[in-house]
Amino acid sequence: MKNYFFTFVMLVMVYTVNASFAMNPTIDVEEAKATYCLALDNQVDGVVESAIFNLMLLKRNFPEHNYTDVQKKLANIVKQSQNKTMCTKAYVALSYLKYPERFAWLDRLAQQNPKEAFTQLCTELEKQTSKTSAPILVKTH
Repeated sequence: MKNYFFTFVMLVMVYTVNASFAMNPTIDVEEAKATYCLALDNQVDGVVESAIFNLMLLKRNFPEHNYTDVQKKLANIVKQSQNKTMCTKAYVALSYLKYPERFAWLDRLAQQNPKEAFTQLCTELEKQTSKTSAPILVKTH
């Protein structure tokens, strides 16, 4: 029961930050990052995936902020998660946070739902990787 309550609280927090962002462009970015980092520790995959996607949107809209703490959390997911899909999503987000200039095409994904966006994101990364020998993604080790 405690786990369900925690999950519910996390969903409400993530929704609140999203709603605040949609209604108020002067969102407290540090508070949003803290909320999303907390959501990254949740046991429910949907909560974690939503936080990962929203952290990418936060970076896109507020690139001047420091995301080192978020990068550490994402790297931890990449290294420790048993869920390969979650590892991939965290890896893509980590790459975006470290090298946003390599993801100029990401803006068109922002209007999609997270599942479609990550599918398209992975497809685009595969295309770019096959065209160049330069690594697009970052190493986490």
